[in-house]
This record gives sequence, structure tokens and C-alpha cells, in this order.
Amino acid sequence: MNGGDVGRISYLDALRGIAALQVLLLHFVTGYYPSIASHKSPMAFLYDGASAVFIFFTLSGYVLTAAFAKTEAPFVSQAVNRTLRLGIPVAASVAFSAVLFAVFAGYNVAAGEITGSAWLSTYWSPPIDRWFGRDAFDALFIGYGESSMFRWFGVSAANLPALPSAFNAPLWTLSVELYGSFLIFALNIAQRRNTRLWLVLLIALAVVLCRSPLICFLAGHLAARYRLAVIPASRIWPTLLIVVGVLSCLSSIYWHPEFLVRACAASSQIVLPCYGNPQSLQRIAGSIMITLGIMRSDGARALLGRGRIERLGALSFPIYLVHWPIVFGLSAFVTVLLAPIIGPTTATLSAVVLGVIATWLTASVFIEVDAVAKLAARATRSGKRRQKITAIASQGVQEESRRSSAGA
Repeated sequence: MNGGDVGRISYLDALRGIAALQVLLLHFVTGYYPSIASHKSPMAFLYDGASAVFIFFTLSGYVLTAAFAKTEAPFVSQAVNRTLRLGIPVAASVAFSAVLFAVFAGYNVAAGEITGSAWLSTYWSPPIDRWFGRDAFDALFIGYGESSMFRWFGVSAANLPALPSAFNAPLWTLSVELYGSFLIFALNIAQRRNTRLWLVLLIALAVVLCRSPLICFLAGHLAARYRLAVIPASRIWPTLLIVVGVLSCLSSIYWHPEFLVRACAASSQIVLPCYGNPQSLQRIAGSIMITLGIMRSDGARALLGRGRIERLGALSFPIYLVHWPIVFGLSAFVTVLLAPIIGPTTATLSAVVLGVIATWLTASVFIEVDAVAKLAARATRSGKRRQKITAIASQGVQEESRRSSAGA
């Protein structure tokens, strides 16, 4: 596989951007229009942020497989680079949230009372002695509650960091992203060494991770292995796959198959504990189908490859990083400030509109933070590559010197 394929698949960037908007809409709708959020409707897919996150994971599996398919760097080196690549944006976003919390702390509680959202009042409530650096560490390495990989080692979700106390709760996904990246690196190395080893490892991981969001990375890895996003597309069956995927995500609102309920409740020493509930498993399956269907659909490729939609992809990660403290801080403050003056309905609408604009503008600035993280990771890789070249050259000089001495 040509690692150069990645980065030129513009429609996948656009898909990532749309998924980021779903997450943004989910949090604004849940916080400021809870009656809509609680209403069971097919329109709920427009703000189905949970499914959007699983689309993120599937895309990451594809992109990372393609990007690192032919690299000869050892696993540890790749892991360090990836940690740096994610760690810088995480630290910056948590610091940003901590600053806004210092300014707007408590307004989300009052705003939640105005909008009727207990969710808005409950979250973004870090303890007074909570240090943002600890929050960044938890987000990247530990995870939160049900999403933490440490549950595999017998740690109860109740003993892990809680999302309501986080400065930036959506960053729970970054620990999954980090460990999912490590899985991709291991699979790539196995594939280069021995195809049979790769297949055995892939099957073993599929069994162990079948109830975890990490299964999305394996799906993306397989898609990249067979270059599904770049080979000639089809029309009919990818469309059907997308439709079935959307229905799977939507059905999770109304119904949970009995076999999924049992699978989620089953205790196992081998399989990673079920993430959340059967609803999450339905969304994971649906999100994988949607992503793979879009990769294979010529219509989806053409639609998402349009310029304006494509540009949204560049803001996807920054939007994800910065929107939470704006939802709970700035927009909450505007709601509380304007409600006595123009009424709660108009105040809520004004707060949401202002919050979306503020998120867009802040994300545009955070692109630079993301760029710094990319440069830092690349510089680390380049430095290690230069060290390796220097060591090889030095070894060659020493060998030549020994030969000359022997000849003399």
C-alpha cells in the first residue's frame, strides 16, 4: 500500500468534518434544547455524536494504516511520536478549558435550570483543586469511566476519572485513539514481517475487542489493507451498506437485540468489557458500515469531495478540541445574562448561535496548535532517522578503516 494515498483522500477529511459537526450539535442540543435531545426521532441522527465518534475511530484506523504501512521505525518510536502528536493538542485544549472555567464557572448550572437540562448543570464540574495537567494526563492515558482501557485489568469504572469532573469531557476519546493507534502500529509491523502472523493477531484482537470501540480501528485497518477508499467505487451495494448503517444507529434509540444485551452483560476474562450498553454496540456496528459504505460509494465520494465540504475537514479536530468549554462556559453565560432581558427562548437561541460562531473562530486558531503538534512529531521522526543514518554511516567508516588497516 502506498502511504502517499493518505492525505489526498479529501472526501474522508470531509466525512471527519461532518462527524465533528454532529458532536457539536449533540452537545448544544442536549444542553440548550433537551426536549429535542430526548425526543426519539429519525432526525436524531443529525446530532448523533456518539456514532460520529465511532466514525472517527474507523477513519483513524484507515489513515494510520496507510500512513505507517511502510515505515521501518520500531514500535516504541512510533508510539512516542503518536503520543506527542496527540498530547500537545490535548494539553492545549484542557488548558483552554481551564481558563474558561476560571471565568465562567457555575454559569452552566444556572443555564441548565433555564433550559431544563440537568446534563448542562451536572457536567463541567471539576473539583476546586483539580489541576488541568492531571486532566490532560487522564484524557490521554487513563480514560474515563466506561471508556477506559483499564477496565480490562479489573479496575471498576467507579474508581476511574469521572466525566462530569473533567475540564474537557469529549477528550475521553483520545485515550481510545492513542491505544487504537498502538494496535495499528503493531498490526502494520506484523504484516510486514509475516502475513500469517498478521492474520492470527488480527483475529485474536477482533475477538478480544469485539465489545470495545477499538474494534473500529481494526475495521479501518482492514479497509486500508485492501485500499477500499481509493480503488474504483461502486453504486448500489455501498448505498445499501450506508442505509443499513444509519438504520443500525437509529434503531439503538428504540430497540436492542437480545443477543447484544446478553453479549454486553456476559462476563469474560479474555474479551474487553462492554463499552456502555447494547446501544453503543449497535452504533459501533452502524458507524463502521456507514464509513465503509462511503469509502466504496462513488456518489458519496463525489458529494463529500466538493470544495466547501472538504474544507470542513481541516477544522474537524480543532472543533472537537475547543467546543466543550464554549458550550458550558460562554454560551451558558450568555443564556444567564440575556434571559431576564429578552426571555429564555431568545436568550437560548442567541447563546447557541454565538457559541457556534465562537467555536468556529477558536477552532480556526487551534489549527495552529494542531500544526505545531504535527511538526513536533515529524521533527522527532526526522531526528531519529538522522541518528540511524549517522550510526550506519559511522559503522561503515569504522568497517572501512578496519579493512584498510588489515590490508596494510
